[in-house]
Amino acid sequence: MAEDFPLNPGSIVVMDRGYNDYTLFGKWTDQKIYFVTRLKDNAAYEVLEEGPVPANRNIRSDQLIQFTGEKAQKDCPSLLRRVIVWDPINEREIVLLTNLMEFGSTTIAPTAESACKNGIGLEWLCFSFTILPPPIKNRDNRYVLPGPMVGHLPDAGYT
Repeated sequence: MAEDFPLNPGSIVVMDRGYNDYTLFGKWTDQKIYFVTRLKDNAAYEVLEEGPVPANRNIRSDQLIQFTGEKAQKDCPSLLRRVIVWDPINEREIVLLTNLMEFGSTTIAPTAESACKNGIGLEWLCFSFTILPPPIKNRDNRYVLPGPMVGHLPDAGYT
């Protein structure tokens, strides 16, 4: 279903982990279409690098990973990011998977959080997703989400 939607390079797809389709993730990564989803608990991967974790934020970990399962590695050989976010409302960790390498972890987490606030809950085990506009570079040469998404970032408890 998701592979049937025409997406432009630079699009960001935020979806539930019911969409953990490694073939699709590999295809989107090759096409420069970005995604943010929750990583399945049983995913087999290797941590290649630990990224910096910002102080005083709800980010617990930012890792560069690669799938290790034979089929998953064949379907999605790309390097991905595993970002662990603390959910203070439900007092638990949420493990996100993304191919967004240019965004900081404090931007990836609220992208997923904002999708929840807009009715695309990461808790749902359904086939829902939203497409965000492509990121733009600000005057500091950092990638940011344009338009209404920016207004949601402080609401999510991140800056």
